[in-house]
Amino acid sequence: MNILTITPMFSVKIMASFYRAMLNIFKGQSIDLRSLIRELEDILIVSALELCDGKRQDASSLLGIPQSTFNEKLRKIKNLNLTISA
Repeated sequence: MNILTITPMFSVKIMASFYRAMLNIFKGQSIDLRSLIRELEDILIVSALELCDGKRQDASSLLGIPQSTFNEKLRKIKNLNLTISA
């Protein structure tokens, strides 16, 4: 079981990011793949945390990554001043 099958609402957020990137390609603009991947990862991290009611261990398990990795990625997101409910 993964986050995308559990909650379609979060897959909509991911698809919106992907759609914006595809629009840039079709407009003839280049796309920075690393930035897109970072943005998608940030959405997944925050979404998993929200889905797990702020429980970091549960969120990291849901994403299939070590809790230390999850915490490091979350710390980077917080440094970017993204709103996180937990």
